[in-house]
Amino acid sequence: MIYLKFADEKKSAEEWGIVSLKVERLNGAADSAKITFADEETAASIPADCNLEIFDADLRKFCGQVVETPKVLSGARRRAQITAKNAWAHLEGIVYQQLWESSETESGEVFFQPVQRSKVVLGQNSSGEKIDTAAQAQNILQYAISCGAPLAIGTIDASSQMLLDQRSDISCAEALKRTLRWLPNSQIYFDYAAEGLPKINVVQRKNLPQAELLENGAGTLSLSVKSRPDLRLNGVVIKYERENSSGENVWRTIEEESYPEDLGTPTKNTLVMTVELAGSRERVKVYELVCETIQPESKQWWRSHIPSLPEDFEILETSRSHPELTRELVKGQLASHINARSQSDVISAKISLADESGKSAQQTLNLTLRATNAVSGSYPEFTPTLLREPKPEGMAKSIYEAACDLQYQGEAAVLGLCAEKFAGKKLALTLADGTSVSAPAVGIVEDFAKETTSVKFGPPTHLYADDIVELFRINRDRLIPETFSTSNIEKEEVPLDLPILDTTQNLPDYERLTISDHDETAPRIIDINAEDLDEGSGAKMRRVAVVKNGQLAYAKILMTDPEIEEEDAGGA
Repeated sequence: MIYLKFADEKKSAEEWGIVSLKVERLNGAADSAKITFADEETAASIPADCNLEIFDADLRKFCGQVVETPKVLSGARRRAQITAKNAWAHLEGIVYQQLWESSETESGEVFFQPVQRSKVVLGQNSSGEKIDTAAQAQNILQYAISCGAPLAIGTIDASSQMLLDQRSDISCAEALKRTLRWLPNSQIYFDYAAEGLPKINVVQRKNLPQAELLENGAGTLSLSVKSRPDLRLNGVVIKYERENSSGENVWRTIEEESYPEDLGTPTKNTLVMTVELAGSRERVKVYELVCETIQPESKQWWRSHIPSLPEDFEILETSRSHPELTRELVKGQLASHINARSQSDVISAKISLADESGKSAQQTLNLTLRATNAVSGSYPEFTPTLLREPKPEGMAKSIYEAACDLQYQGEAAVLGLCAEKFAGKKLALTLADGTSVSAPAVGIVEDFAKETTSVKFGPPTHLYADDIVELFRINRDRLIPETFSTSNIEKEEVPLDLPILDTTQNLPDYERLTISDHDETAPRIIDINAEDLDEGSGAKMRRVAVVKNGQLAYAKILMTDPEIEEEDAGGA
């Protein structure tokens, strides 16, 4: 007996006053149930979005929600029809979104937090890693479930390489179908007999279980079959093109993949497809270095670093902490990619120069600078900002194997309500002349009033190209993700920073220092002569107590260490 459960109310079809009931199952589209009530008032009492389950005894044959109610079919009989659709309608009504990291600024600090974004890139996960069709399909369905889609995930047997595909504001249903374009022999169907929520399954044709159907078998009402050689591929050629950029330089690379490997020259029904892959993108930093030779024996070199030096002096001796580095880094900075090194180098020189009286004086010069073995020039550093999109391996083979077999399509009608026998199955058909063909079921209609089941089989009309021309357009509207954009970036020049440069002059180191106002008549002279000091002694500024205006005061005086005069023993 057939039962229908609207919301929490379950009654037989007869008790509901149902005169017609048809359930249609489609591959990659919404399954639907069309129910005709004898009484319009009963149909009108069914609220929109009401949950509906249909049972044949204890076997659940449909689960969905009411989407249309009521529709009057006959004014005289006052019949009305309502329509319910399964969970695929939820996939069509939920916009697919992906998690992305979004930068936020708070109190001057930048941090990242995950946000949902409706501009999605099919073929990669939230971490930016490439994923195959099975993982992408799983992710889409999991997102739909998190948004309230009343379904469970069953078997996902659809693993194949896919290309990155950027889309904006697409539904979960569209995202799933775009994903499975790269595996055009996939079947999508719902299992209503499962406990709990109905399970959605994605299975490749080659892995579908078989369901036998004999043209002359008991219960077969009709069977029609036709071959579709126009859908059979002779080969697949994929040309992967990338536009790469490095600073101002742009170049294109082309890689070709074909299957079968001995394909040769493409002929009729050979799929030739150009696939744009995101190329590599590099930022160029240019480090400008200005270096000069270190010449500690040159007077001119010393005067260029210490302009206060007189023109006439003699270099007595020099020393360096890093004599192996022969150049000074005047401007710029070394980066890790430059094959050179630098050190802080202390350069010393003892010089002799004459004072105004003609006497010679010695002076020690100390100079700290950045020594290096680099040479002047421009040093570009190439930093990849975006890695090139990898070429999918085996994609030509996957597409070829999905469409190389001779396809059959047709329709069969059998007695009984037996959608479960054919849903998600590959029909093994035996014709009256003994010919055997195989084709997956793509559409099933159960007529509960007539107790018959109609089965359409062949290429999946919602996934597979209807003709070879459409198959050739499989990649036509694909968009390269903007995150793999190959637009140019101008080179970035690193500012010329001044290196460390310290000069220390031990001035003066004279034997005698004479300071004069050069008055010829009555010159004022300060004469400091080291020879006036005792051997081993020295004079320096010292704090001395003095009396000023009758009070104790202190002053800084250039003086030697005080010496206590010993009394003469003979004068005691």
